[in-house]
Amino acid sequence: MRELTLRQIEVVRAVMITGTIQGAANLLNVSAPGISRLIRHTEDGLGIRLFERRAGVFVPAPEAHSIFAMLEQVHRQMDNLNAAVGSLQKGQAFTLSFASAPSIAQFMAARVIGGLRQRFPDLDIDLNILKIEETLDYLLLEQGEVVIMSSSLDNPAVENIPICEGRIVAIMPEGHDLARKSAVSIRDLIQYPFIGVDPDDPYGRTLARPFTDAGLSPRHAMRGRFAQTIVSLVRHGLGVAVIDEFSVAEVYMPGLVRRPLVEPATITAWSVQKRGRQLSSFAEQTASLFLLYSAYGISGFEALSAPGAVPMATTAVMVITGLVILRDTLRKERATTQTLRRNVLPAVVVVPIAMIAGYALLLRPLGFLPTSALFLVVMVRFLSRRAWAFCLAVSVGTVIVVWAIFRLIFSVLMPQGIVPEGRIVAFITSLF
Repeated sequence: MRELTLRQIEVVRAVMITGTIQGAANLLNVSAPGISRLIRHTEDGLGIRLFERRAGVFVPAPEAHSIFAMLEQVHRQMDNLNAAVGSLQKGQAFTLSFASAPSIAQFMAARVIGGLRQRFPDLDIDLNILKIEETLDYLLLEQGEVVIMSSSLDNPAVENIPICEGRIVAIMPEGHDLARKSAVSIRDLIQYPFIGVDPDDPYGRTLARPFTDAGLSPRHAMRGRFAQTIVSLVRHGLGVAVIDEFSVAEVYMPGLVRRPLVEPATITAWSVQKRGRQLSSFAEQTASLFLLYSAYGISGFEALSAPGAVPMATTAVMVITGLVILRDTLRKERATTQTLRRNVLPAVVVVPIAMIAGYALLLRPLGFLPTSALFLVVMVRFLSRRAWAFCLAVSVGTVIVVWAIFRLIFSVLMPQGIVPEGRIVAFITSLF
């Protein structure tokens, strides 16, 4: 051995400071015999004597004084390195620059920054609010790392990554006639003074999509450029509007009522960055927090019947359960007689995984009702081995009950697919 390792440097310095093997062991929280062996191995490997033993005390050998001086310098540099790493972990000496569209920044950005502050208390954050036409220069001139937008940018110099999907909802002032409905149709909205965004604007085009899909062209009583303007106008009783739910994600918004649309419509939030640029871990954390807080903000938790309450509770249960299972698994002894196919991935595990993957792929094109019914029929048949008629009856009945609870009571929008779900809801609503 011709070179010292960091562990050897640490042990030699500990012996030098304490003067005894036992003292060094106590300092490093290891066994004394291990320290003794490492010192002996180090001296043998280097071919030099590091210590003299005097009455049980280890004293630096005269020929090793220069080495110990350098060891002290190395240790101080390691302390400086560890301090720098600790500062980086807290976000010190780094400025995270990112931007957001006004609609997303209204509530979601504040929650994301709050989450970043908890994780990196000393991080310097520079948040810009940009219009879509300002985004390209901001990224290409590297004024910031990432922009969270409500629409993607069609430019080969940037990369668009979808981070979450939200609903387009109807908003109206408190006390409005439509506020009595659990879900509002776009055909109801156009009967009242309608406030919107210019459909030639990318954001306005997204908000107008449910109307254009239905062959309608709403007449705007007034227009605004940004979501905050639309919300303010509606709050003051000047009309009704549709808006992305990111813009009305605050739990309490006095003067404003939010209702899901009968006709499902969604909007995607995008993380836009300069193509080829490596994001800092802080920027990556920011994008992931937007995903997390979009779920939290959409749920609102205004009541147990809030649209996102059940998904958020389910997610929490899954996370806690997963951690408990991981803890219990790590405590078990390693098994040598188990096989992958029989004990880890038997058919009873593989088939449900495949079915869940198929469910995810078919959910959007076919819709919730047929996809769920097909999934349950196959799974009930596979797990119970009962007759097909029994499986079909149980599955269809379960899907109808679940759909009625979530769609009619909780007003959770589900993928419509090939079933005219909006018309069904409108018909049921008309009966009451």
